[in-house]
Amino acid sequence: MYHFGQSLSAGSDPLRPGIVHRLDKDTSGLIIVAKDDRTHSLLSTLFQERKITKIYKAIIVGKLSQMEGTIENFIERSKKNRKKMAVSSDGKLAITHYKIVETLNYYHLADIKIDTGRTHQIRVHMAHINCPVFGDKTYSSLKISLNKTPISLHRRIKKILTKDMQRQALHAYKLEFIHPITNKTISVISEIPEDMSCTWDHLTKAFKI
Repeated sequence: MYHFGQSLSAGSDPLRPGIVHRLDKDTSGLIIVAKDDRTHSLLSTLFQERKITKIYKAIIVGKLSQMEGTIENFIERSKKNRKKMAVSSDGKLAITHYKIVETLNYYHLADIKIDTGRTHQIRVHMAHINCPVFGDKTYSSLKISLNKTPISLHRRIKKILTKDMQRQALHAYKLEFIHPITNKTISVISEIPEDMSCTWDHLTKAFKI
């Protein structure tokens, strides 16, 4: 964005020119940036109308009853901790679809598609089904990860979280939409970053021992 200087849309936030949507802090991956106000407005409408496909890659920890499913409920800011979000009947509708791509005992590499874009949505939803995002310090903890891991691997998990995965293992992997002006299909992929790929490699080796 620094490269484009002043040639980005004004948007609704002067401190974030061009930014059409956001990612959680410490979530890596793709975002959409608009170069003019008209495109920004049209892209924002596509988001509101759920016409932009958003797929994430995540490493999650826990026991699942099924390898794919949909989580649909309501999310709002937590009444106990204003820095967190929580599932609540008073919140806004949130829809998350998950599919396990690879699995290692209680550790899973998942594709996660969201139909809505609530704050912390994926992290809240996965924690809600007792399968939080690995490394998430807000909605999970080292203790939770260790409780789902054989004692013989505790030292390895601690090392991974200290050395390799120092954030939540969540990556905005794919964005796909019809460009609101050219009507062309835009499909962009950002491969899994090194910290997540190294973490999955280390987990794979650990569980194969």
